[in-house]
Amino acid sequence: MSEILSKNIDGDLEKNLIPVWHDESYLNWYYSKKNPLLLSYNYIYPEGLQLPNMNPIMYQRDKWKYMDKENLRK
Repeated sequence: MSEILSKNIDGDLEKNLIPVWHDESYLNWYYSKKNPLLLSYNYIYPEGLQLPNMNPIMYQRDKWKYMDKENLRK
């Protein structure tokens, strides 16, 4: 996995492409294309979303709530 992601990152850098959420983008690509994993709908539950009868396993933090995009890129 590390070799594939490194190759993809280097290829994008040569093209001057940097995803906004680069730490997640490459991993998301890898798992969706190379090793699909199906999780239940409540595995990564968006922070602040309130739906009845949900038992979240893990919360996904709202990045915009904790830091804006400009500061994340510095």
